[in-house]
Amino acid sequence: MAGKGSSEGARFSGLAALLLLAACFSCLCLPAAAWGGGVVQEWERRYNMLEPGSWDKPTAMAVDTAGNVYVTGWSQRHGTNWDFDYATIKYSPAGEELWVRRYIGPVNGDNYASAIAVDLQGNVYVTGRSDGPGNRIDYTTIKYAVDGQQLWVRRYHTSENGSHFPRAMVVDSQGNVYVTGASNSWESGTGFDFATIKYDTNGKRLWVRRYDGPGNGSDWPNAMAVDHRGNVYITGESEGLGTGYDYATIMYDSKGREIWVSRYQGPGIATLYNDDYARAIAVDGQGNVYVTGASSEKWGDYHCFTTIKYSQRGKELWVRRHQSPGFGATGIALDSQGNAYVTGYVNGSWNGWLALRNLTIKYDKNGRKLWARCAKGWTAYSSTYNYDVAPAIAVDSQGNAYITDNSAVEGNPWGSVGNLRTLKYDTNGKLQWEERYQNYSIARAIALDGQGHIYVNCEGYGGGGGDQTGYDYLTIKYTQNPEASR
Repeated sequence: MAGKGSSEGARFSGLAALLLLAACFSCLCLPAAAWGGGVVQEWERRYNMLEPGSWDKPTAMAVDTAGNVYVTGWSQRHGTNWDFDYATIKYSPAGEELWVRRYIGPVNGDNYASAIAVDLQGNVYVTGRSDGPGNRIDYTTIKYAVDGQQLWVRRYHTSENGSHFPRAMVVDSQGNVYVTGASNSWESGTGFDFATIKYDTNGKRLWVRRYDGPGNGSDWPNAMAVDHRGNVYITGESEGLGTGYDYATIMYDSKGREIWVSRYQGPGIATLYNDDYARAIAVDGQGNVYVTGASSEKWGDYHCFTTIKYSQRGKELWVRRHQSPGFGATGIALDSQGNAYVTGYVNGSWNGWLALRNLTIKYDKNGRKLWARCAKGWTAYSSTYNYDVAPAIAVDSQGNAYITDNSAVEGNPWGSVGNLRTLKYDTNGKLQWEERYQNYSIARAIALDGQGHIYVNCEGYGGGGGDQTGYDYLTIKYTQNPEASR
């Protein structure tokens, strides 16, 4: 059976060390008078195994056109110490729990769901990693019907000793499913590669495509998007030849043909400060591709927000680097005008200690920076913690941006580091409201529906008070007042 630990975080260790040395910076902070008054919590729902100290960790969320909410992640199996199952939940718009489905896998081992999607008919797709026979870890993708009936399960592996970690999934308008992640086998000698799979709506595997970067080392995709033609776009980090990790972005057409690969190496000094991590991707209606993440600076020991726009043919149209040291960008969203909104963490300090603040930037389609906003409040820095609480972003049809993250108030960031925060900027960057959930919780995802409701998913601690249930899935629905939803 595969081991409990994961090697996924190891590739970030260099970045974490660099961040610990990063200098402080100043940014535009919004007045406290702008906070609150525009949103109310309609409901919150928790899911747990009702065991003291148990761990139920959500990882992804989706909302359908009717306002139903779908959450997946991994949940501690009843009566075990550290064995986990997929646990997927559907809530109605009113917050009623419609169904829960768990997946154990073939060897009663560990199963970690990492992504979820819903198609136009309300079918639900979940993917993640699942222990297989021997030391194998497989991609495992499941389709559920509207009523929660399991329609099919598909597992992917390359060898009896390979490890395969799905990172992202999308569904197109025809119900085809695309899964990407990092995949290796002991026999290949290429380390981890991008591995992207397309299934049809019935679970038939249509194609598999692998990408091994020029460094013949580790290649980790982090995000994926699909356009209305069924073209699929993947981005992540890939080892180059003496350049450390570079952004690597790939386009495949609907048949699985590789149309283009574009790599980006920042100005960092080779073998010293040279790593670039692409973390999020979006595609507009014309097939232009936007990628954002973190990229090393030439003479600094830190990473900055770095956003790139590519044409539909993969030509680099512009690169924008925001010169503030920090964790870099973690999320991106587009509006109907082709404006790009990116969010992430930048460095600051609290009483001489390194802490992080949320920064959100809006660029127009030509790469002109329209505004940048650094939100009030800190989160404590940890070399592992902050990779797990990356801010998430969504944009509505009016160009308002919604962000969820973790933030303390202006006091000690370590005193309330786990406070969930959700905030809204209007299209001009003015803070409309900020809402805090005053209990220990770790932000995971944010989504909107067509009626202006906001859904936030997080990992909440101690449902019912104290440590009665350990860590829970926590899903919250907010309703805006008519003025705030404009």
